[in-house]
Amino acid sequence: MRPAWKMGGRTGARAAAFRVITLGNTMSEAAENLLEKLKSLPPQRLAEVADFVDVLRVREEKTRTRRMDGFAAAQPPLSPEDIQAEIAAARAQQRAANADRR
Repeated sequence: MRPAWKMGGRTGARAAAFRVITLGNTMSEAAENLLEKLKSLPPQRLAEVADFVDVLRVREEKTRTRRMDGFAAAQPPLSPEDIQAEIAAARAQQRAANADRR
């Protein structure tokens, strides 16, 4: 199986912290595997893991926000005339669909 991500050149003990998760694993299998590893850590290390997860969440949220900002910026704002034209087109389409049913 191909790795979902690579260890980025890490070796030795650092590599152990960055085990490759294969694409064949389901989310629940990966979660169970991770949970087993977490159970063996001392409390201080668990706190570090929790902090790292928080960092990943923030990073993911920023990425998602940037994607949405880029999408919104790519869409020109609608003028009142554009909105009325969209409404008129939707109504005409609905009338045509209703006429076809008769």
